[in-house]
Amino acid sequence: MKRPLFVLTLTLALAIGQSACRDSGQQNNSGPSAQGSPTPAAQAGVAPEVVAKYEEEARQNPQDPNAHFNLGHIYFASGKHREAIEEYKQAIAGDPKDAEAHFRLGNAHHALGEHSEAAEAYRRAVELQPDHADAQLMLSEALAKMGRADEAARAREVAARLRPSLRGDELAAQGKLAEAVEEYKRAAASNAKDAELLYRLGNAHLRLNQNREAADAYRRALRADPKHLNAHFNLGNAYDR
Repeated sequence: MKRPLFVLTLTLALAIGQSACRDSGQQNNSGPSAQGSPTPAAQAGVAPEVVAKYEEEARQNPQDPNAHFNLGHIYFASGKHREAIEEYKQAIAGDPKDAEAHFRLGNAHHALGEHSEAAEAYRRAVELQPDHADAQLMLSEALAKMGRADEAARAREVAARLRPSLRGDELAAQGKLAEAVEEYKRAAASNAKDAELLYRLGNAHLRLNQNREAADAYRRALRADPKHLNAHFNLGNAYDR
């Protein structure tokens, strides 16, 4: 099965419906989630024809876990969390070792305030894929909502180890860009080859109009990963400025 791409920002509803879904009949190559906010939230306005397309696919392929996973994603993006839960459960019934389906199931429960069920799904996701940073982070949130502060703190520590940019990302999301820069720099001191971390450092510099510093961070990101397309793009932006 083809692993879905996590959408960093919502643009078109059609793009959501297609970009985060899987192709049927391909091997499931589970890997760590792409960087992006793991916090579950209903997306705005999936086009009715997109919903109908994936509902029809699931009807025609009732034994295909991908079809149910994709429909679950579409329902979740439409705010139909209860329906999403049922589809993710069917996907898991067809492929019990699909960590991503367990993670998405957790998100749907979390969105409904069903934190115990969410925690159970996130735990299964990290059992199957221990380097799933998003699942670790969301497990921490679910446990915190359940009042299990110590367990939540441990899960967050694991998430932070898996994603060194985590604290910087949170500061950047709060608009605390200067603090985010310092946090990214601190993390980069011991993760000098983490291209995504350096890319995010560049982004924080760019938002502060520190264009030379941004360009330097993007160049470092590209030395670590020459195929990091976003770093190439934003390096161009920094040069242009």
